[in-house]
Amino acid sequence: MKNERSSLLEHTNSTKIQNDCGVKRVTPITSNKAFIIAVVFSSLILDFGSEAKAQYIIQLTRELSQHAVNETLTQHKNETENSCGRRFNETTREEILGQKLAAKWSFYCNIAEHATTLPVVMLFGIYSDKIGRKPLFVMSTVGMFLEYAIKAVAIYFKLPLYFFVLAAAVEGLTGCRYLFNIARNSSIADTTERNQSRTSSFALVDVFLGIGTFAAKLGTGYMISGSGFFFPVVLTAGLNFLMVIFIISFVPETLQRKVKKKSTCDLFRDSMSFLYDKTQLHGNKRWKFLFCFSIYISMEFSAMAVSGISTIYYTGFPLCWNSKNIGWFTASSSLIHTALGAVILQLTTKKGRDEPLAILGLLSLIGDNTIIGFASQSWMLYLGTSVGVLSILTGVVIRSAMSRMVIESKQGSFFMVYQLVGIATVLAGNSLSTNIYQATVSILRGFPYLIAACLYFFVLIMVVILYISGGTQTKVITKGSNTTQKSPNRTASYGTNTQKSSAVNSCENVSSEV
Repeated sequence: MKNERSSLLEHTNSTKIQNDCGVKRVTPITSNKAFIIAVVFSSLILDFGSEAKAQYIIQLTRELSQHAVNETLTQHKNETENSCGRRFNETTREEILGQKLAAKWSFYCNIAEHATTLPVVMLFGIYSDKIGRKPLFVMSTVGMFLEYAIKAVAIYFKLPLYFFVLAAAVEGLTGCRYLFNIARNSSIADTTERNQSRTSSFALVDVFLGIGTFAAKLGTGYMISGSGFFFPVVLTAGLNFLMVIFIISFVPETLQRKVKKKSTCDLFRDSMSFLYDKTQLHGNKRWKFLFCFSIYISMEFSAMAVSGISTIYYTGFPLCWNSKNIGWFTASSSLIHTALGAVILQLTTKKGRDEPLAILGLLSLIGDNTIIGFASQSWMLYLGTSVGVLSILTGVVIRSAMSRMVIESKQGSFFMVYQLVGIATVLAGNSLSTNIYQATVSILRGFPYLIAACLYFFVLIMVVILYISGGTQTKVITKGSNTTQKSPNRTASYGTNTQKSSAVNSCENVSSEV
């Protein structure tokens, strides 16, 4: 006699369901060497160029501040050995004005980049479940190539900083790094099961991102010190060009489903439907998904409270760091936060709930920002980043939890909305941080970090509420069965079908929240 589970599958047209929703269980993309190389080098290239850009703006605005107070402008150099310069100390107008100008131009670049990228990410994001992931990888990388090509020209010919704003706008029109992130996260979701394995895959990719960031931050500091700003920026442009060729040639496409032709309006409506249609969420718990989304928004906004001023903060008095100091600190911070933090996450996600990990991560972030906010010596910054060793946990846990709630056919749409929210919070938080820094630099330079610590405390309260409410863990149970359905085995090649029961779970949403 057939059991209830086999009876359910027998009465369900599994093949038809699988073809309609396109769910195909495959080997995790994290095992593909080309994908990993693209992830590592994308992180390396992005951080390599962004650090050079930030330090160039700081140096140029410092020289502009000397002009503003009628002091003799020293001959333009690519690098000064002491970040504060011989004329700078805690009481001079040049130091305060230079810091304010650097924050102002960072604000302009931030507006130009993120205001233009919002509609682009929205347009290509809603098509990501139709055209696939690979075109997004390519478009984003092409945009970064164009951005740094313009910046290289501006540095070589010593053009005004308006050209940096123009370069930021060009990158925004090609989706910036956000299209790349949508494609990367969607590829992981396409090829992992709806359980802790997805959390582990996100954590593993974050390790790879940390490796690229570590190499970039350390290498940029020494390269700027030895050869100035032009070479790192033109090298960034060249590496992005090579990345475009590599992605086209080797990175696999993980989206195998065929979506019917629809208008842009219909696609946009469908892409947003998981926000209001609880049947497109596993467990039908829309309130819990939206609560997790509010935690993510709060997390992003808290992080952006200091993102726009960190390099400016390091170069100012009393730290007065040069490019080597910044390189060593940011590289070690990246290594500690991503590599060690992700290893801890990998060891602890096999069993139990994820929310306690998010709580530990937030406590780590609060301590990190509080210490750095009051830092008056270099060792205090290293102490702060050491306290923040668990900071990676919260972001990975929340991202994975939301992805697991959304049905498989909406993963691209989910990560599009995820990135749109990220862009909006960057636009708001980064702008807020640079303006707050301009207003408080003469009183308490680390004030934005203290604001970030307070914001993380409120996020901590939200995660505790989520934990008390039962968290985000769900069990996939077939109707009439008392046992949890086992995950089907994956095949070794991309796009190959596996057990039909996987498609039943993915498309019919017969799961229930426990």
